[in-house]
Amino acid sequence: MSELFGGGRLMYTAGKTGFVPYGEMLGQVHSKFGTPVYALCIMWALSIIFLFAPPPGQAFDLLVDLVQEGMWYFYALTAFGVLVLRKRLPRYVMRRYRSPVWLACVFGALSFVLGVLQFYPPARVPGKEEPSVPYFLAPLLGVSFMALCAVPWYLRMYRYVDRTGIQLLSWIGEEEQHVLQMTEADVRHLSAQ
Repeated sequence: MSELFGGGRLMYTAGKTGFVPYGEMLGQVHSKFGTPVYALCIMWALSIIFLFAPPPGQAFDLLVDLVQEGMWYFYALTAFGVLVLRKRLPRYVMRRYRSPVWLACVFGALSFVLGVLQFYPPARVPGKEEPSVPYFLAPLLGVSFMALCAVPWYLRMYRYVDRTGIQLLSWIGEEEQHVLQMTEADVRHLSAQ
């Protein structure tokens, strides 16, 4: 359920910033409920497909393991991203919570270690049958898939920019400058809305 709602919000943000096809549609919110309804519907449909399409048993377990493998690395990247943002924007006036540096470091390191530990062979339990799928298949496929996804990301973010001159990430610098110029009164005004 958390992947459904969290993934829907990620798809909404990617659509709003123009990172995915049909971004205009995915970046819309429902007029009454204020939720990204199109992005949530797509995530709901994908969840139903992944829930009922594979045969029960080892194929379903492999799909779940594929998701888990990538999540640990992205948790680690998020924690280390907190450190990068803390360095780049030390006085970010819209930051409601300031995580301790030691907590971000410990969480990032533990998440990375948990991602790597999935390549370690599991303990053998007497009386339990050995799975027909090797233990390292899910982590290997997960890391391979992440590496393959880096290719279209690079082509979209850098190669496409070189050919067309359209800067997809230019809004980041503009937003940083805008936020750095905000006063405490501006932040209180935004919080009241």
